[in-house]
Formats: sequence, C-alpha cells, structure tokens
Amino acid sequence: MKYLLPFLLIIGLFFSCAESPNTTTSLSGDDWEFSRVLNPNESSMPKWQPAKVPGVVQTDVLKLGEIPDPFKLNNEDSIQWVSEKNWTYKKTFHVPSEILKKKKHILKFEGLDTYANIWFNDILLRGTKNAFRTYEIDVSKILTEHNELRIMFTSQDKAENFRASVINYTLPEAPRVFTRKPQFQYGWDWGPTIKTMGIWRDVSLVSYEKALMKDAFIETVEISEENANLLLNLEVETIEKGTFDIEIKNNTTGEIKLANDMEFSEIYMDRFLEIPLSIKNPKLWWTHNLGEPFLYNFTIHLKKGNAIIQSMNKKVGIRTIELVTEKDSIGESFYFKLNGKPVYMKGANYIPQNIFL
Repeated sequence: MKYLLPFLLIIGLFFSCAESPNTTTSLSGDDWEFSRVLNPNESSMPKWQPAKVPGVVQTDVLKLGEIPDPFKLNNEDSIQWVSEKNWTYKKTFHVPSEILKKKKHILKFEGLDTYANIWFNDILLRGTKNAFRTYEIDVSKILTEHNELRIMFTSQDKAENFRASVINYTLPEAPRVFTRKPQFQYGWDWGPTIKTMGIWRDVSLVSYEKALMKDAFIETVEISEENANLLLNLEVETIEKGTFDIEIKNNTTGEIKLANDMEFSEIYMDRFLEIPLSIKNPKLWWTHNLGEPFLYNFTIHLKKGNAIIQSMNKKVGIRTIELVTEKDSIGESFYFKLNGKPVYMKGANYIPQNIFL
C-alpha cells in the first residue's frame, strides 16, 4: 500500500499535465424550439413548438402543418405572413465539466438569416444583419454548466421598409437591395417569393485551452512538370505564451512536413503563419472538359509537444488561373488560361431548385 499512493500520484500528475485537445460541440439538431413573437397587445403566452437546426421558420411551420405546400398552385401567396412576423428560437444545453474548465469558449454561428439578436443566458451578445457570413462570439465568462441560447429574428420586411424610409430617393430593385441574404428569395421568373428566416447553417461551441487554428488556406505559388510550390497560410490564436508545432500531412502522397517550435510570445495573440510546401510531379486540377478535377487531401495538426490539440482537413486543387487581357484588332481580349491552356466558358442565370437551402 505504501508504494501504491506515490504510484497513483505519478499517474494523476501525468494525466493532469497531458495536453487537452480542442473540442467542438455541435448545438445543431432537432431539440430546438421556436415561437412567434407576440405583439404587446396580445395577452396570450408564447406557443413554443419543436424546431430543427439547420432550418428556417418556413420549414418548421410547414412540418407542423401550419402552412400549405408553398410550391403548389398559388400557395406562396398565402404564406407571406411568415416573413412579416418576428420569431424566436431557443435551446438549452449542458456543458460537461471537462469542457467547462477550458479557458476559452466561442459560440460559432455559420449562418443566421438574417436580422437577429443573439441572447445567451439572458445576456444580449450582439445583433446580426448578414445571412452570408459567420459570427463567432466569446462566451468564456458567461458559460455555465446549464445554458440557454435564444435567437430572436426580426422581419426583414420591417427592416427594409425602415431603411428605405430614411433616404429621399428610391433605389433600383428596392427593397431587396437593403438586405444581405439570397436575392432569389424575393421572386424570380420561375421562382416563388419566399423570404426565409432562421438558423440556416450549423451552430457549435468551440472550446480550447492553449491555441486554436482559426483558418487555413493552401495557395499555389508556382507549378512545373517536376514540382509544385505551395504556401500554407495559417491563422492561429493563442491564449498563452509558448511554442507550438505544426504538422502538415499530404494524405494523397504520404509526405509529412513539420514546422517545429513556432514561437508565440504574447497572450491572446493572432499570428499569421506562412509555411512552404511542395509536391513532386504534381497532378493538376482541370475543368471536366480538359481533364480531371483532381484534389490533394491535406491534414494539418496543431501540436503542443507530442500531443495533437487540433486537426483541420483541406482539399486542394493544384492549378494556375490567368485572366488574359491583351490588345487586339477590335479592342482587348478577355479570357482565362487554366494551367496555361485557354478555357472556353459560358454562363447562365440560375437559382437553386429548392428555395429552402
């Protein structure tokens, strides 16, 4: 027994010193609720009903049978009231203690459509007005074991009418030009008018202890038949001083590139790293009419010592694209070269076959 206690202490010390990997907790799913926001003169209580994320109000009320199929007959005319109202989505969730004790916690919204206020544990975090962008919010100081996330969506009709009222002229294509959301939802030649509202992409909680890879982009710098020179552009945020290692594995070829002892000298530091890579005898990416759209598969590891604290996967096409504008007998050319070869291109005006993305 006298030897067991020191042994247990050593084991406990080993595990307490082991690097804790970053975690991403999905908050998407069918355990959300939504409700129409009542007007001040309505005396009834909000009616909370089941909702699914990702999704939008229109898909949730359609699933409940509260609107007809908007793609049949002239049913779109009878559902316009949905985008004229305000709606709230809410979710409660539990955070395990091993995640809660990490230093940094970020709520990540990959798509909110469109005018919304985000509330977390009864604290207003921020407003949004762009369906195309991602929002990341630090909740480290207010995250608890039991949490409530609530998102209130305001009618874009009201927002657009207000923005139109404060200028003394009329913009072409108003009112849709005031809102950063899919424009085809305002009606097209064969597309219905259905202006969606809701959490249309995933929601997650990102938690970490030391550092986080925020973004990665692998750029093609130079290509020859024998070699392709690439550049990994990596954005890393650290919340403590120290050194970290970056390991880049080309899963297609099996090659591994190490960038050891990357020094971070400040707390809460965003650092942009440039790490050169190369591929021998590269297989190029082509459009389908000229060849194969071949992709290399990379895995990027952020490491502290021998421990991997975060991984990121990237698929990369090795190619060069050049816009050629040269003087000629009738003015100036305008065409693209892909890997040195001219490409014939044509375009069409097209909208998604399903309004609900």
